[in-house]
Amino acid sequence: MKFLAFEPGRGVRPAHFEARSQLPVAAACVVANGVRETLSALLAAPLEVRLFEPLVPSPTAWQAIFAGALAYRVRGPASDAAVVLRPEDAGALAHAAFGEPGGSDRALSAVERRVVERAVAAVSGALAPVCGFSQMPALEACSGCSGFVSYFELELVGASCARIGIALTREPTSEVRATVRLEDLGDVEVELAVLLPAGERPAGLLCALEPGAVLAPVNLQRAQLRLGARTLLTGEAGARGGRAALRINQDFAHE
Repeated sequence: MKFLAFEPGRGVRPAHFEARSQLPVAAACVVANGVRETLSALLAAPLEVRLFEPLVPSPTAWQAIFAGALAYRVRGPASDAAVVLRPEDAGALAHAAFGEPGGSDRALSAVERRVVERAVAAVSGALAPVCGFSQMPALEACSGCSGFVSYFELELVGASCARIGIALTREPTSEVRATVRLEDLGDVEVELAVLLPAGERPAGLLCALEPGAVLAPVNLQRAQLRLGARTLLTGEAGARGGRAALRINQDFAHE
């Protein structure tokens, strides 16, 4: 989505439109916490995760993100996601899995690559909040950035100092849900009032009113049944079975 933004500086600043991700930061935080817990358990060491705000990379940025990186795709009904590891980050994760410090951007050995793939498969379960799957999907190799629209990164601090990128194929959309039905409110109790028009009365009569005084309405055919400040029904006031009653007019209609 395009948002209006202003160039940095003081005074009159030029305005422009820029693309920003609609992914809620709260959703990315849930993913980050899931990744932290999973990797902390796998590496048997405490980890901290620093979250970078979701963004919409330019085509050039997408190419840079995926250039030479290991990327694995996870499919879901709400969105597909890719876990992206640049060479130096994949090396750092592999070294941490073997209890070795540091990392390198050299090509991974077959064993190291397998370890990294298993780690990615484990953390892919944390993508459920943004992908919408209920069961762990199969992990697929991803060869390019085509189809992805938003991106955020997680920086691991602890046994593994690496960054894990998360790319998504779809931005969140507003869902239109069914409205509350009248029958859903059948057991809700509300307070009703009947309003009877009193017509015009001398001000002196109003000043003389005391508890127990009777003020007859001027027109019993204009009674209103009200809920708060809203008139629900109109009808005629009277008595039935020795009790005050309101007979509803035939012209009542639901609003």
